[in-house]
Parts: sequence; C-alpha cells; structure tokens
Amino acid sequence: MMIAGFGMFGSFAAARFRIHDMATDYTPGVIAAGASERINLNGRFPRSQKYAPLDNVDIINNSGEQLLIIINGNRPDARTVPGGTIAQLSNIGIVTFEVENEDGVNATAANEINCQFSKSPLTQDEKVRREVGR
Repeated sequence: MMIAGFGMFGSFAAARFRIHDMATDYTPGVIAAGASERINLNGRFPRSQKYAPLDNVDIINNSGEQLLIIINGNRPDARTVPGGTIAQLSNIGIVTFEVENEDGVNATAANEINCQFSKSPLTQDEKVRREVGR
C-alpha cells in the first residue's frame, strides 16, 4: 500500500513528522572512554524552537561501544544502546540530550553515532485542546 508523498513505506512510517526544512540530525565527534557529550536542542537547532520540544529520536550506534542516552539530565531513566544497534525513543519531550560512552577503555570514532530528532504530529485531542485554549 502506498500513501501519496510517502512512497512504499506507507502509513506507520509516515506517522511521525520529520522537520524537512531544517537539519535535525546530530553526529557527536569522538567520545573518550567514560566521557559524554551533551547538547541543548534549542541551541543546536534554533529553528526547531517553533516545534519544541522535539519528542522522538532515532539513535544509530555503528560503534563497538555501548552508549548511555540521557534525556533532560534524567539519569535514572537513561537508556542503553549497545554497539552496532539502532534504538528509537518516542513520546518524550527532549530539551537536552546526552550521549555517554560506557566503555571503560575504547573511545568512539567520529561519525559512528547518528541521532535523528523529530516531532510527532498532533493527535485530534491535542488539536482540539489547542483550539479551545485560544
């Protein structure tokens, strides 16, 4: 089944809104063993403030190291992403995003990790709430 404008990957893949008119991809550089890299999404992607907070992230970990993903500084809810895997975190308001290399010996290489942020479309309930609130 094809949906106009979305090709053969259809309905579920099209359910998330990717902000095409701006770059919302983040690729950390080298992360030393046990170190981390943190970004503020509004600072990194200023044009995304209109859609803030972005609420989905796809993490592609092509490194051999295990990563710890910390959203909004909330370490107790951090997620682990093993080396050589892809992880998706959805329906969370992301303001700050941190990638920590959990390996005690090896650093990640540049361009081994890619994070793609997006915004979910409004549900019908959310749309009505916004219209009533005006």
